[in-house]
Formats: sequence, C-alpha cells, structure tokens
Amino acid sequence: MGAGTAMGSRTEAVKNYTLVVEPWRGDPGERKLMGETSYKWRVTWQLNGSFYAEGFADSHAAARGAAEDFLVEKGIELVTRAW
Repeated sequence: MGAGTAMGSRTEAVKNYTLVVEPWRGDPGERKLMGETSYKWRVTWQLNGSFYAEGFADSHAAARGAAEDFLVEKGIELVTRAW
C-alpha cells in the first residue's frame, strides 16, 4: 500500500450509464423556430434492465443538467472525475 492511500477507505462507483449531448437543428417543439439550434440529450442506463430516454434543452449546459437530473431521479449514482 502506497503512502497516502488506504485500501477499502474509498468505494469506486461503477458507471452504468451513458450520457450524450449534441447540437440539434431539428424540430425541438413549440419553444423554438425551425432551424434554430437547441441541444438534444440522450441517456441509456442499466438498473434491473436496460433503459433509454432523451430530451431537449436550449443550451448544452441545460441539456447536460437535465440528463443528469433525470438519471439521479431514476436512482443512478453519477460518476464524476477529478481531472
């Protein structure tokens, strides 16, 4: 065991989801005019089966936040990395 590490003191979360945010110039609904860029979020996850969901937002940050909130509501623990 190396200096500053303690085996078993930290649990590693297993990433059981994918999250994608991409620009979307399609028809996102009544909020925007056709051709204006919005962002589409898409998540898949494993939790007692495989699931899929998607949605739209006005900005990349809002789309990512909506996708993360959706996963948390479904009981998925988000994995974050300290770069």
